Amino acid sequence: MTGEEPKALAAVLLTRLADNHAGQGDAVQSSGPLAFLAGDDRGRPTVVVADHHRLVRQGLVSVLAGQGGCAVVAEADDWTALAAALSARPAVVIVASRLPGLEGAPGIARIRAANPDGRVLLLGNDPAPAALIRQDGWGADGQVLENEDAAVLIAALYAVLAGQRHQSPEVLRLCATEGLLPEQTPTARERQVLELIAAGLSNKAIAREMGISVKTVEKHRDSVMRKLNAHNAASLLLRARDSGLL
Repeated sequence: MTGEEPKALAAVLLTRLADNHAGQGDAVQSSGPLAFLAGDDRGRPTVVVADHHRLVRQGLVSVLAGQGGCAVVAEADDWTALAAALSARPAVVIVASRLPGLEGAPGIARIRAANPDGRVLLLGNDPAPAALIRQDGWGADGQVLENEDAAVLIAALYAVLAGQRHQSPEVLRLCATEGLLPEQTPTARERQVLELIAAGLSNKAIAREMGISVKTVEKHRDSVMRKLNAHNAASLLLRARDSGLL
């Protein structure tokens, strides 16, 4: 499945939900993926949000209830509260990877045992490829990083509702870099320079874009070329794409 398909699915479903909310159509009914949307009396998918940060929970609830068209039936700040919230039998549980008491794979298994017909979407806050790969083995239906856009979260939610196994494009990209040795992994600034090189910008244009000197751009460029064993711009971009950096 391509990264665009979940977004397209989300767009279709959100349009259907918007029509329902405006009273322009009947409640969503389907024997296929849309059947999961029959979560409440307005045809919205029911969701439980579990995160130990109150502001993060509030942001998620706002996004999900607004542009996501969901009914958030409960919030939880630790495993005890989440276990109680599962009695609502939500269509999706969005759970933080570091929720107190979750305990990784055993916690995901307990969520499934208590809510066997629901889906589980893991919200990660550690972008380290090794951590994401480890968390992928916990058994959730999907993975998203908490610093991604709201549209990415919504696309992931509707993808898992449709029965798909889903990782966000950023999670996929980061996991692909796991094959790089630590000394080969570009820093955040080097990666930014690399992305701007791939966009066709000159060193001067990159310097203006990043607000740094041309000399600093050249330093980052030389460093990332050395790390990826590239000798010119063409080989740099080729190796970066092969490594999942672009």
